Amino acid sequence: MRKFITRSALAAVAGSLFAAVAAGSGPAAAGPGPDAFAPLITVGAYERGGAITCAGYLDVIGDVFPGQQPGPAMILLQSHFAGISPRCLVSGTVAWTNLDTGATGSKSWDLSGWDGPAAPTAVYFDPGRGRISFTVDSVTWCVPSRGEMKV
Repeated sequence: MRKFITRSALAAVAGSLFAAVAAGSGPAAAGPGPDAFAPLITVGAYERGGAITCAGYLDVIGDVFPGQQPGPAMILLQSHFAGISPRCLVSGTVAWTNLDTGATGSKSWDLSGWDGPAAPTAVYFDPGRGRISFTVDSVTWCVPSRGEMKV
């Protein structure tokens, strides 16, 4: 019975978060300065590969490293999670493609869902000058975030 209640509670939280985020978000037009993109909706665990203990979303903000244009790209991930455990580990990757040069790459990231928006996790990568497309996803179930920006 407890597992059913726990899974039901997490499903309800995830469903509510998905509805709220999907209703008020969309891709931003890439321009100078930071751009906000559709959030990554996902779940977290007590430990890597463990049972799901939290659900929520990550705000995804893209920019060129401050003061350097062109320069390294930066994706900021701000967490908004709810759950049933004192730990909420979330891991994933940022995969990118430079649409002008064809260069590709990816970078792994790990964060605590409990960090909150005041303590974002930054993922830096150097795609070279040009337009880049990127996908931010999680190693667990997720609705990935996708975007484009100019470096």
